[in-house]
Amino acid sequence: VVLAIGGTESGADLHQHDASWCLCIRGSKFWVALPPERCADAALREAVGSGDSGRLAQVLLGAGPSSGVVCFVQREGEIVCLPKGWHHAVLNLDRGTVAVIHVSHPESATLSTKCVQLRASS
Repeated sequence: VVLAIGGTESGADLHQHDASWCLCIRGSKFWVALPPERCADAALREAVGSGDSGRLAQVLLGAGPSSGVVCFVQREGEIVCLPKGWHHAVLNLDRGTVAVIHVSHPESATLSTKCVQLRASS
């Protein structure tokens, strides 16, 4: 379990790991999440590898609703659950954003079965 405290526009670059949850205690966070199959896209891999956030944003914004890319704002008191393998990036929107984060161990499958699966809206 990690206690994360960050200022406005701090956060985490695109990454992935085992199933996890994030409870936002104070402030709000902007999330971009991609299902594992979306990360097989060559243009996305190239944009991520370039380290150019503008280029990555163009690829993600051009993906369209059928791509599986999910963007949303997490507010105080909300819990976000991510299944294993979902790539995601998070940006804190408020000064003094506080969250508690837990990443499950690979041998623990219970979290992924209890998490709500993210789906792109059509």
